[in-house]
Amino acid sequence: MKRDNPRRSTAISIVVDRKKRPVKGQASTEVVMFYAGIDAHVKSSTICVVDRKGRKVHQCEVLTSAEGFQAGVDKWARRGLTAAVESSGITPWVCELLKAMKVKVVVVNANRVRLIAESRKKADRVDAETLAELLRLGGLPEVHQASAEARRLRTELGVRRQLVGQRTALANQVRGLLRAWGVNLPARFLGRQGSWKQLTGKDIPEYVRALLRTLEGVYEQLTQAIRELGCRLESAAGEDDRVERLRSIPGVGPLSALTLVSAVDDVRRFSRAKQLTSYCGIVPTVRSSGEREQQGSITRQGRSEVRAIWIQAAHSLAQSHRPAAPTPAALVWAGGTAPRLSHGHRGAGAEDAEFGVLSLAGWNALRTAAAETGLSLNQKTIAANRGDRSKQEKK
Repeated sequence: MKRDNPRRSTAISIVVDRKKRPVKGQASTEVVMFYAGIDAHVKSSTICVVDRKGRKVHQCEVLTSAEGFQAGVDKWARRGLTAAVESSGITPWVCELLKAMKVKVVVVNANRVRLIAESRKKADRVDAETLAELLRLGGLPEVHQASAEARRLRTELGVRRQLVGQRTALANQVRGLLRAWGVNLPARFLGRQGSWKQLTGKDIPEYVRALLRTLEGVYEQLTQAIRELGCRLESAAGEDDRVERLRSIPGVGPLSALTLVSAVDDVRRFSRAKQLTSYCGIVPTVRSSGEREQQGSITRQGRSEVRAIWIQAAHSLAQSHRPAAPTPAALVWAGGTAPRLSHGHRGAGAEDAEFGVLSLAGWNALRTAAAETGLSLNQKTIAANRGDRSKQEKK
């Protein structure tokens, strides 16, 4: 029997395999997927692309610009590309560029990726390779990508906070300048009408008066900018039902409510109010060992702007009352609205459930922040208030 030549059969198989390849200019029926890790920085960015099997097919360093990213990923984007980008200040802009090139984008928190955060070999090339490989394996903690409206609110609120901080720093500078000449200003003095004119009448040198006139102009400009931003934000708050629900909580104003709404963006990400308050870092720390459990101060993790402004709301709630005697409005809300939100009610729709999670999370955040200031909103105080109210109603 005549045997086949092994070389000939191999050659035939190679020809057959080549015939299976798509003809040039003809679309391939096979879906090719690639994974990219992008370590983006202000001036330059490193891109690493791997295929389904983890083989590195491309790596480059490009300028952080629209043209640079186009040159770095366009070839792979047309063949199906998913990219992982570290969260940073320029991430929203990078994500918009990649999405315009039909790239699926996954934003990750590098601090929660141990291979990157704890790596002793810290280099952009290594970080990009690690991101691409972990993305291929599905081992990256994804970060929520905020909507355009949420990003707008966050930006406006952030600019307002910075302006308020600059005005506060300017006021402290004026205090220090006058203290050197024996003039001590009371609290919130510069915000009063006609306060700057009173300073010129003090017994201070002429060059200090000239400096005060210069600082007064800057102070007035900052105040005007803060006022304009505040009007714009209050207008946006009046158009949002979520803000109105949150403002029903005693001590919560439009800015506090807008800060929480913009930070949360989509409340459906959280199934319970406790998850949302934990996301904002306004939950007590817990140390548990065996049968012993000890709770401490708040964790201070997550959204720092939410913590800052909701703790201010708790302070405003506590300032006009004794620490051990909270406002009647707060106790009425705690004894009536909060339990209904906590247990829910039959027939509640999806929108009501979302409002309930958001409002209850806001109340829990305020209650925890109030505890930091010494204001008691616990169950015993609420029960005592209910008893006092029932006695008054019987009378």
